[in-house]
Amino acid sequence: MLLPSQTPPRYLPVPESVPPLGLGREPEALRDEVRRTDVPPGAFLLLYTDGGTEARDTHGELYDPAVALAGHTFRDSDDLTDALTADIVAYASGAL
Repeated sequence: MLLPSQTPPRYLPVPESVPPLGLGREPEALRDEVRRTDVPPGAFLLLYTDGGTEARDTHGELYDPAVALAGHTFRDSDDLTDALTADIVAYASGAL
């Protein structure tokens, strides 16, 4: 996910769903799967595991980081990760 400083967060495009890195594919096969994107100055590139996006609220709804982070600004990466962690815990009522 890309979090530019003045625009809403956005997910980077994924052309197709594939197994996690290192599972089911030979390293040679990964060479042709490089994707590039521009990251504007001042933006954050947020990489996360499925633990965040599979957190559920009391109604069983999945957590969406882009929705949660929209409209917020962050001083640095620590500020971003602290806010995201606290929001996920609150969203899931502490049941992670």
